[in-house]
Amino acid sequence: MKDYPECDARVKKLAAEVWGEDAQAAVGSLSRITHHTSRPLVFRPTELQPVLDELGIAPDFAGADPKQILWTHRSSKDAEIYFVSNQGDRAASLAPVFRVRGKAPELWDAVSGRMVKVAAFEPTPVGTRVPLELGARGSVLVVFREAAGKAPAVVQVTKDGEVILSTAGKAAQSQSGTDNRNAVNNFTMAGWVKPAADIALPEETNSGVFIHLPRNDAVFPAHGASAFSNPTHACAGISVGRNGVCVYEHSGDYFAPLLAHAVPLTNWTHIAVVYRDGEPSLYLNGELAHRGLKSRYTVHSGFSVDPSGSGTFKGELSGLRDFGRSLASAEVADLAKEKPPVGSRSPLPAIVLARGSRGSLEAGVPAVGSYVVTLADGRTRSFEVEELPPALEINGPWEVSFPTNMDVPERLTLDKLISLTEHSNEAVRYFSGTVAYQRTFELPADRLGKGKRLMLDLGRVAAMAEVVLNGKNLGVSWKPPFIIDVTDVARTGMNTLEVRVTSTWRNRLIGDAKYPNGFPDVANAGGHPAFKPFLAANLNLRPDETPAPFGLIGPVQVRSTQRVSLAP
Repeated sequence: MKDYPECDARVKKLAAEVWGEDAQAAVGSLSRITHHTSRPLVFRPTELQPVLDELGIAPDFAGADPKQILWTHRSSKDAEIYFVSNQGDRAASLAPVFRVRGKAPELWDAVSGRMVKVAAFEPTPVGTRVPLELGARGSVLVVFREAAGKAPAVVQVTKDGEVILSTAGKAAQSQSGTDNRNAVNNFTMAGWVKPAADIALPEETNSGVFIHLPRNDAVFPAHGASAFSNPTHACAGISVGRNGVCVYEHSGDYFAPLLAHAVPLTNWTHIAVVYRDGEPSLYLNGELAHRGLKSRYTVHSGFSVDPSGSGTFKGELSGLRDFGRSLASAEVADLAKEKPPVGSRSPLPAIVLARGSRGSLEAGVPAVGSYVVTLADGRTRSFEVEELPPALEINGPWEVSFPTNMDVPERLTLDKLISLTEHSNEAVRYFSGTVAYQRTFELPADRLGKGKRLMLDLGRVAAMAEVVLNGKNLGVSWKPPFIIDVTDVARTGMNTLEVRVTSTWRNRLIGDAKYPNGFPDVANAGGHPAFKPFLAANLNLRPDETPAPFGLIGPVQVRSTQRVSLAP
């Protein structure tokens, strides 16, 4: 305000010098002003992207769905460092272009600590394309620090004629594979489920608000009115429990159970909800089980709006898919013929290619077959993997040890791996802390040898695991996949395995709320009975709430891969 009103005149003069005398008239199209007195360009009126296009500035990271893949980039003195993160609960396959030229990529894995000089990359006019396979909620550091020079660049790999790796540009696939947001009243949600909690099964209705009822959302019913900016639109979701299935719809002042079906679901079950003209039908293992009420709304699949799901499902999910049409009964039956998942929910990579010394390539594969590697200059390299041992499952009995001087037994034996929340002992069901699983197993001689690698697959773990094999601590794994390279530690013959699994405090807080005076048949409840219920109340944990799965749930397997060296 100094020298007002003369200061306003000076501001107007400066604006005219920057924007030009006709600034007010330049409306509706991109204008570029080049001042003869200075090098900078001035653009008006426009958004940022047209300016970057005009200047020929490529995106720093391109070729991935920004709703699923997040990234950041920083530069050091010697390297360009990108952090790429999959925000979804299912694996993502992508081949993004990084705005870095003349340098070869490395993949740094913060979970395993491995740093791989990957050989699969391709120079582009604006940068370098690198194919990435990210697991559910997975992430990787992509580091460019070495000159590409004569490093072998692989653009494609086939196995038995099928492409298993390629630098061909493709955006990250959506969780469902296609965009079905605009499919209304006729769609299908299907996949494999193994619930670990019970749910409410209210009387069916197509009106009202029932959001307060206990649910276990395999597919969350998104708010349709918000997602589509229309109060007549709703989204459907699927709640699955050990006692049945309920299909809810959600919109403004509307959260209703249009389908409720009581049925015991104690193992892997293929479930499909097919909407036909706004009416849901439930199929279990390929057979029609129940029909619900017709919706009063324009209905979308909740999976098409939020494919990442609710993130709170108690149990296991696999292969959830969203179809933008109503599948016929025969098509649902065909889906159910597929095998339910076994072992790890995250398969081993189809191939891992690394740059070796003096221009060589190192390939690691988990399956037999004929492989052809195509380089950027058109040359090819071929190799055969004729034999790999099948997965070796480490069955029970498992010896389980608990901390001493607590209200749980110090040791127990499990004939097979289960969630400890399924145990008959109430103190074990609600235990929180660290338990140790011990087992010896025999490794056949054919598992070790030239080029053979061994992967210990713990299967399902809740929530984190520390692995000790033959007295060697192999570190802590805190996220899926719980797969650890044990080649250098395993030995032919008998091996001793210990897996220490640690949980959060949640289950114990639920147990304290349910049994404030101590667990049944336990002399010393331990803890602070006046303090823990306070925490449980503040975390909205009810005494009747189902404890979250906990422990080494497995199955535990030793899986084999083959490493092959390819000449320059």
